[in-house]
Amino acid sequence: MKKKQAFLKGLLVVFLIAAVCLPVEVRAEEIVLVAAEKVGMASTSNFADYHMPIASSDDKVFIGYCVGTQGDAQTEVAMRTAPGEWSYAIVDEYTTLDNTHNVPSLIVDGHGYLHVAFDMHNSSWGYKVSLSPNTIEDGFGEENSNPSLPEGRNTYPRFWRDEKGKIYLTWRRKAPPASVTPSRYAKSINFGVYDPTIGIWETVTDLAYEDPHTDGEWVLGKAGVGIGGDGRVHLAFVWTPGLGGTWKGQDLTYAYTDDNGKTWHKTDGSVYNLPITRDQADIIVSGNPDIRTQQYVLVDPENRPHIIFFDGNLNHIVLENGRWSTPQVVAMNTGGIDAGIDPSGILTVVTEREGKVYRSYDGGKTWRSFVLERPVDDGSYSNNIRIDQWWLKKTGRLRIYNMRKIRLSDTEFLFPIWFFEYRFTDGGEPSSTPTPTPACDKTGDVDCDGAVDSRDILLALKAWLTEGTLDNNYREDVNGDGKVNGVDFAWVMRGYGN
Repeated sequence: MKKKQAFLKGLLVVFLIAAVCLPVEVRAEEIVLVAAEKVGMASTSNFADYHMPIASSDDKVFIGYCVGTQGDAQTEVAMRTAPGEWSYAIVDEYTTLDNTHNVPSLIVDGHGYLHVAFDMHNSSWGYKVSLSPNTIEDGFGEENSNPSLPEGRNTYPRFWRDEKGKIYLTWRRKAPPASVTPSRYAKSINFGVYDPTIGIWETVTDLAYEDPHTDGEWVLGKAGVGIGGDGRVHLAFVWTPGLGGTWKGQDLTYAYTDDNGKTWHKTDGSVYNLPITRDQADIIVSGNPDIRTQQYVLVDPENRPHIIFFDGNLNHIVLENGRWSTPQVVAMNTGGIDAGIDPSGILTVVTEREGKVYRSYDGGKTWRSFVLERPVDDGSYSNNIRIDQWWLKKTGRLRIYNMRKIRLSDTEFLFPIWFFEYRFTDGGEPSSTPTPTPACDKTGDVDCDGAVDSRDILLALKAWLTEGTLDNNYREDVNGDGKVNGVDFAWVMRGYGN
């Protein structure tokens, strides 16, 4: 009997710690679907893992995608002029198809002009700008382009925008040495800044560089950017071992600039010698072979950079007092991700496989998840969701590009492109009860016997990582999210002794 009591006391200590330390927060906020509109239909996949196919101005939404078949494909942009009303314009009539690289990246600058990067990876990319602000009806031209944007095998262009209307661009470029196969091309991560008051790209920098002939067999992929209210630009990217374009990395690297890319610094403020090479890289997460080349830098109102990265699981780190935090696993086995931050600093991550939104109201210490409501009337969802990061940061609303997939035969498919918009209700103060309401009167009373005690802990432990008993007599899944895990133990411990 004494041994059992000692065991239970030890178990209580463990879960009391869990109740304090686990990344769980309950808040009154809810997510509400306010728009669900089909934008277009494509006959080719528009899977967008590294691109930004959705952008907004004050009263317009723009979505880019590719239609047609090889040899007869084109890049289009759709413009939402009113709820349920879309107009269309052709950006490029001769787009080269390459699965997972067909989708253009879009951004609206501070003067309302829409910038589009398209037709990439296995050919020189295209870059065009709308001829008139806040509309696509007058077409696109290259008047605002800058010859310093290099030709070559450019790919993975991604745009960001700051509060003053400047836009920032990163992309990867392959520079082929003589008589070398494409898999052994030298690669560089490039950075550019466009100032709409001047109308040209201010700076373009070969920021990071590797040559497999001299630097070892490492590959550079994509880069994530975050801009603080103080104007500092933060950047993160991954070094990937091996050749051939593998999408898993190993070493997450950080840099920042205060002068539009002319000078780059490490976490401690020391200056990089450009281009950044791996032997001088400020590696902030090392030796993780599963880090995908998807990383998102979110800068909060206190100008602290947070990095969201994906290694099969959803992870978060933050720079505080000159030191990067230990990576925190927010959720497991989520599939691909996209991330942004709202005006008040709420970190927001969308997961593709789950179709969920994760939100943190306290700088990443705790998180809450929501299921995305997406009405289905054609096909099935593909694991592909991209968010409008600028709109979330400006308004707090979530706008989403979502591609679906309809099977016509074993070799033929259609790909509907959808637009969704969500708003978050006023969060208010943290709620004292889970959402949805627990099955029993007391939060954490798993067996519904009127008391939250050691028996409830043991029942929850027995159902660990299952859906729970799911009957009227037991509720191990205390918060009703479909899984018995640390969140439920935290709720049991919060109610323990009542």
